Amino acid sequence: MAIDPATHTIYVVTRAGIGGDSTIDVVDPARGGVSATIPGVEDATAVTIAPDHHELYVANYALKTVSVVDTRTRAVTATIPVEKEPWAVRADPSANELYVMTGDEFTVIDTVRRVVTSRFRIENEYPEVSRGFAVIAGRLYVPIPIGGELDWAGGKVAVIDIATGGVITDITVGRSPDLVLDPAGPTIYVVNRYDETISVIDPVTDTVTGPHPVEFEGGGDSAIDPARQTLYITNFSAGTVSEVDLESMELVRTHRVGDAPRSPVVDPETHIVYTSDGPSRSISMIEPAPACR
Repeated sequence: MAIDPATHTIYVVTRAGIGGDSTIDVVDPARGGVSATIPGVEDATAVTIAPDHHELYVANYALKTVSVVDTRTRAVTATIPVEKEPWAVRADPSANELYVMTGDEFTVIDTVRRVVTSRFRIENEYPEVSRGFAVIAGRLYVPIPIGGELDWAGGKVAVIDIATGGVITDITVGRSPDLVLDPAGPTIYVVNRYDETISVIDPVTDTVTGPHPVEFEGGGDSAIDPARQTLYITNFSAGTVSEVDLESMELVRTHRVGDAPRSPVVDPETHIVYTSDGPSRSISMIEPAPACR
C-alpha cells in the first residue's frame, strides 16, 4: 500500500483470495471508497510511489516485472523486466532510481531511462520473511533473519554499497527483524518481531542502540509518522496495530483493526494511519489522538 501525500490518495494491492488475481485499487479516503482500479497490472505484490514524479511503481510477482503507472492518468506507461520475482520496491526520486527486492537479489532501475542498471546478490536465506529495507546516501540497509535448528536464532541488518553491491558491514539486531526508515533523522528502527523489541540504527555511524523491549503483539509491517515521532506496527495474527512513542520507546496504545493487517501508511498532513486488511479486502483507519491534531 502507498499514499500520495499531495492528493491523500491511497493505492492498495487487492487480491481475490489465495492465489487469486490482484488489482491496484485507488482509494479516496474523503469519499470512503474505491474511486478507480488501475488496469494492466497482474499478480501485484507491492507498490511504492514517487509523488513529485507522479509515478507509481508496481511489483508484478509472477510476471517478474515492474509496472510504471502515471498517477495522473492511472495508465501503465512502462513495464520493466527484472528477471526474478519481485517481493518489494522502494523509490529514491532524488537519485532517479528504483530498488527492487527479487528474492536474495536486488535490482536497481533507472526511472528516467526505465532500464535495469545493476543487480547484486545478498546472502539471505529467508528473503520472504522481511521485506522492509531502506536506502540512504548510496547505501542499502537490509534486515536478514538468521534461522536456527527449530526457531529464529538471531538477526542482522546488512549494509550494502549500492555502487558495488558489496557488504560494508553487518549490524547485529534481534530475531526476525524488519525495519522502517524515519527520514527526519535519518534513523532506522528495527522491529525484532520474535523478541518484541526495537533496535535503533544511526546510519551516520552504523551503530545500534537497544534492543528496547516493547509489548507489541508479534509484529508485522511498520510505518512512521515523523512529525509525531510515532511508530505503528501491524500485528498480523492479533488483528491489531501497536502505537509506539519513539522518544520514550513505550507502547502508547493498541488499536483493534481488521483481520490480518498489513502495509500501514501514514498521511503526513492529517496523521491518519491506514492499514490494508487482507481477507476482508478492506482498509482500517486510525485517527491521531486529539491532542496531536
